[in-house]
Amino acid sequence: MSIAKLAEESGEKALKQLVKLIDSTDERVSLQAAMAVLDRAVGKPKATVETTTKKEVADYSESELIALARLGSPRTAAENEGQAEPHRIQ
Repeated sequence: MSIAKLAEESGEKALKQLVKLIDSTDERVSLQAAMAVLDRAVGKPKATVETTTKKEVADYSESELIALARLGSPRTAAENEGQAEPHRIQ
């Protein structure tokens, strides 16, 4: 008998055992059983990955470049407070 066939035939019995173990007095056993049941019922949680990518100047739109330029501009604070005319790019 193949391993896959044996596992398929034992699946219901194994799941019932996992469900019983959820009520174990040993918290580690209970947690592992609960996680195993949930993994099979709803799937494992998706992994998230944070990355940083560097953009070349040519990758930015004109409006993004203007916004970036304003971040470093000493006029920005005055413009935001209405004390100066905003710089217009022709």
